[in-house]
Amino acid sequence: MYLYEAIISKINEPQFKGYMVDFPDFDTSTCGATIEEASYMAHDLLKTEIAFALTEGEKLPKATFGHKTKPNETVVLVSVEVTQGEASERFPHKEAALN
Repeated sequence: MYLYEAIISKINEPQFKGYMVDFPDFDTSTCGATIEEASYMAHDLLKTEIAFALTEGEKLPKATFGHKTKPNETVVLVSVEVTQGEASERFPHKEAALN
């Protein structure tokens, strides 16, 4: 199991109304129109980032905790499991280099 912090913020802009989810340890983000959609997208993004790193033989970033937030932000924990089969399915060009 892999566990990382994410920061969720509510966005209310003319171009987009919904929720943004940032993963500081991966320097990546995703969004969704509803909190449910944003949560689903965050889980999928984290799984994809981990599967990609594993298939490429890259070291995963160390999970850090206790990120500071602004008034419209909330820190949540996102956990995922990535098996060798799942990593290979997402990136079939390489065999997953899972330990």
